[in-house]
Amino acid sequence: MPTVYYVNSKMTKPEPVECEIVGWPNTDEMGRTMYENTHYRKEADAWKWLVRDAAAHLELLAGRISRARSELLDAENDAADAVVRASEIRAAKNLFDANTKRGGKK
Repeated sequence: MPTVYYVNSKMTKPEPVECEIVGWPNTDEMGRTMYENTHYRKEADAWKWLVRDAAAHLELLAGRISRARSELLDAENDAADAVVRASEIRAAKNLFDANTKRGGKK
């Protein structure tokens, strides 16, 4: 029986598996359908896929982190603006209350 090398995004190394016939739509000894991006005839090709997949995953996560940082900065700026507005409202309300007690406009 031929041996092929199975990989997926959760693995840290290729898994050698046997099969009756190599390639799609056949299955390996574990019953998994053999796709061109999951089963490789050469172990070196499976390692290349794993390395590229890990690099792509890291790049994706770096983008998510960058977007999250940007959203956090926007939220912090919005919060600072809200603090200034609340302070201005409080000062205006205090002035209104002071004028009202002295018989000023309501």
